[in-house]
Amino acid sequence: MSAAEPGWLGRRLGSWPLWELALLAAVTACGLALRLHAYTQAPAFTDNADEVQFPWAGLNLILHGDAVTWSPYAAYGAYAVLHANGVTYHLVHHWMDHPPLFALLMGGWVWLLGDRTMLQVTAGQVRIPAIAFSTMSLALAHLLGRRMLPRAASLLGVALLAVSPAAVLLGREPEPESLQALLLLAALLLTLRALEGRAGVWTWTGLFLCCLSAPLLKVT
Repeated sequence: MSAAEPGWLGRRLGSWPLWELALLAAVTACGLALRLHAYTQAPAFTDNADEVQFPWAGLNLILHGDAVTWSPYAAYGAYAVLHANGVTYHLVHHWMDHPPLFALLMGGWVWLLGDRTMLQVTAGQVRIPAIAFSTMSLALAHLLGRRMLPRAASLLGVALLAVSPAAVLLGREPEPESLQALLLLAALLLTLRALEGRAGVWTWTGLFLCCLSAPLLKVT
């Protein structure tokens, strides 16, 4: 394939009717707009303590080599008390509730934004990656859905996912599942390509990376 020729995704999208591309773009844009609207206000930052658990663990691992964050488990034996956001957190070290990949991603993100202490982490910071993951999932969901359903049915399903209040609110929270869902959709698309006998080195590499990364994000 020459540099001027489109890749397989470009060829596939190029075969779509214009109305389908336009509707998918509109649905994805609508989903993004809803997820961004007042995204720091709802849900409340204290509703789900996981929103700070992973960023704190990753930030401390990057800065101090020790994943200090809160945990509900008594097996650690000892904890320190931190009062933040109107909540009391029981901090433990070395935190081992989950594999470190998502914590490192979130910790690295807030570190790039300039955070150097746990108290600097805000909802406005940590929810941006989650919104990006959940928005990208909308487009991948249609890429997968149209392989199995009529185009209109797939678009309708993605539209419901884009505007459903539960999906919008949960799509703002930085949970590992937000990235795992994206990896699952990508892995399924790559698997379909392999089953169709059209897999190349990039297909197998992408599938390997999806399967390797997913269990490193959170205990399944």
